[in-house]
Amino acid sequence: MRGKEKKIAVIGDGAMGVLFGSLLSEYCPVTIFSRNEERTALRNEIGITVNEKAGKRHFHPCFTVNKEEISDSSLVILFVKSYATEKTIEEYLPFIAEDAFVMTLQNGAGHLEEAERFFPSERIIIGVTEENSSLLSVSEINRGSSGKTVFGMHGMTPPCWIARVFNEAGLEAEVSSTIMKDIWRKLLTNSSLSTATALLMTSIDSFGKSRRAFSIIEALLAEAITVAEAEGYSFSYEEVRSVLALKCKSSHNAYTSIYMDLQGGRRTEVDYITGYVVSRAESHGIAVPYQKAALEIIHAKEEISSSGC
Repeated sequence: MRGKEKKIAVIGDGAMGVLFGSLLSEYCPVTIFSRNEERTALRNEIGITVNEKAGKRHFHPCFTVNKEEISDSSLVILFVKSYATEKTIEEYLPFIAEDAFVMTLQNGAGHLEEAERFFPSERIIIGVTEENSSLLSVSEINRGSSGKTVFGMHGMTPPCWIARVFNEAGLEAEVSSTIMKDIWRKLLTNSSLSTATALLMTSIDSFGKSRRAFSIIEALLAEAITVAEAEGYSFSYEEVRSVLALKCKSSHNAYTSIYMDLQGGRRTEVDYITGYVVSRAESHGIAVPYQKAALEIIHAKEEISSSGC
């Protein structure tokens, strides 16, 4: 059933924004907001093809560069790069309805604090997703792996229609009462597995084929779990390690966003991922040499890439 009574806006037309916007568009009116007029026109003309393990599916979500069109949206989902969050909100804020909910499913941590500068807490939904997507062309994306999307609010429960529409669209959704721990759980993955893909510049499934490569994930994970515990969130190293090992073996031609950014010569979100872990470790007086080295190496890769070398 198509929920025409609610409209969803997705800010950010990268791989993840396009994936969520495309899937949701079959069950709810969706508009994906972009800065690129040429890309927007082409996508509106030919639509989006999503490659999945079961085959290809075609979607026709609405794309626009007109910020004013966000005014009638009941839910605004942020899928911009983490470092662009504050600037993006400032640009769209005059057009977002005063009763609209704002959801962030971005990589890393620290987004709640940024959103709270602009919106009251009762309108902010924070979450994490295990979905993986990469751009193959301007009109085609690869859904490398699917997984649960978890979101929640501080002291409140998100409107039930949001989880319903997500689930109807094939985006397995769950409302969490412990969302900050869930964010740290995803941060463990990003600061180990995702960071490792950037260090070796390879796909996720490559780590399921090399014991030596997977040991890099293990070293980064052990440090991140120690920091999480200092923050008040306890995790089992063996359980998380097993989940990551399974992800490496079950992913299909999947690349992380941090890998894709380096590959494309773009700035990464490493400061919101590995950098966040390092920052919190320093505040607790915890040594995290592998995380710090990874942070420096990825920043060095960014500099080399931006210089054209």
